[in-house]
Formats: sequence, structure tokens, C-alpha cells
Amino acid sequence: MAKMGWENAKEEMRYVPLAENTETATSIIVKDIIDLTDRIETVEESNMAWSKIQGALSYLSAKDTMLKFKRDRQKEEEKE
Repeated sequence: MAKMGWENAKEEMRYVPLAENTETATSIIVKDIIDLTDRIETVEESNMAWSKIQGALSYLSAKDTMLKFKRDRQKEEEKE
């Protein structure tokens, strides 16, 4: 299967330790995306960045859906 450009993004990038908590990590990621966007100068750079970030956001979305499903299922079980 052809790679979309983001599958190996984690391996391709330098390791930066995650912040101590999710809120701080999220704020850092948002700032980094804004800074990256400000530096993009070409269609190719934009396409590459969008592809990798969209892939990561898809992964986050799937995790979010899974956690909400699990939470809702636990609530339903508690009602029974």
C-alpha cells in the first residue's frame, strides 16, 4: 500500500519530550502548528505539512472516539 507521507512521521522527527500534562502539551502543539504555518512558503511545504498533521489528527480523532465510546458504555452499565 502506498504511504500517505505521515505514517513514518514519528520516526522521521527528532524526539522532543512531551510536556508534563496534556493541557501544556496541547498548547505547545498548537503554537508549533501556528509557527510552522507562518514559515511555510511553497505549495509543496504546505502539502507535506498538511498531510502529516492531518494524519496525526486522524489518529487523535480515532482515540477520542474510542475513549468517548468507552465512557458512554461505562455510564450505561452503571445505570443497569
